[in-house]
Amino acid sequence: MIGVDSGPLHVAGATTTPTIGVWTHHHPVHFFDLADHVQHLVPRNHAENATGPHCLKFFEENYQHQVYDQLDLELRSMVLSQLSGSEEIHTPENLANRDFLKQLTSTAYNKTYYDEHKDAGLDYLGFGDWQLNYGRWLVDTLDWSERKVLDVGCACGSIVRGLGIAGAVVQGVDVNEFMIQQGRQQWPDMVPLLHICDAVNLHLFGDQSWDAIHSAQVAEHWKPELVPFILKELHRVTADNGMFLCFLDTEELMARQGRNAVDEDPTHICIRPLEWWHTQLKNAGWEVCTDEYSSKLEQAKDSYLQKYDWDWFLARKVAS
Repeated sequence: MIGVDSGPLHVAGATTTPTIGVWTHHHPVHFFDLADHVQHLVPRNHAENATGPHCLKFFEENYQHQVYDQLDLELRSMVLSQLSGSEEIHTPENLANRDFLKQLTSTAYNKTYYDEHKDAGLDYLGFGDWQLNYGRWLVDTLDWSERKVLDVGCACGSIVRGLGIAGAVVQGVDVNEFMIQQGRQQWPDMVPLLHICDAVNLHLFGDQSWDAIHSAQVAEHWKPELVPFILKELHRVTADNGMFLCFLDTEELMARQGRNAVDEDPTHICIRPLEWWHTQLKNAGWEVCTDEYSSKLEQAKDSYLQKYDWDWFLARKVAS
């Protein structure tokens, strides 16, 4: 049962029915006694509704409660978690991501693809602390300062810009012509750095042109039958012992986050287990070395792996 503020909640108080008490403008410490079967959901500023520090202290020490910032997400999260017995799958962050993905319908990489993502809350032209801190984390942790890095699937180039400001010598490629044009218009200084190019044929670059390859949330868009060719092409343009860092959606991540193919971005056509990717990498001449760098990347200051539930791999080009 869900009771909003004190009225309906008192009905549940007379039973043993598992109950969520939602509070908006009142405080439960003044309107509801202790009950083992009731979990209270209170706003972040709930202290303003409690009469004095003693009441607040008693509430925080004795009442089962959680605070909320976005009631619609966090109430759904609490309900689904209690019904399923799994708090990890139905976090507010996972629910927000699933809501976002449900809004996407485009199966082409064009203006519609960009507009849909922007309308759903993800503007690929967005640039700020997120991209700056992300770039600094990777450049500092992987020693990419003054190293040549190619961002494959760069969208409008905001991560290219973040990596460059952090010290990498970076360029980006993307198959979406509209988004590359948007990036060039937004940042005129990046016109020579952003290229329209398919990852399966990086014809703009010679052999061993790059010290490292970066790709974030792109590999799940690749056609599975083309993955062997893409990995071999990335291998071709990477210097001996160069690195390939890839953040991607996998079957394991989908299961952890409670996602399914029905509600997924329709361009996510290559959702595979990490082990499948490891096999593909090996066949294309890469050596998976994730374990060598996992602690370094995870424990680094401001590591994004501490903030986000991402799957990823790091591979090294085997010297020819």
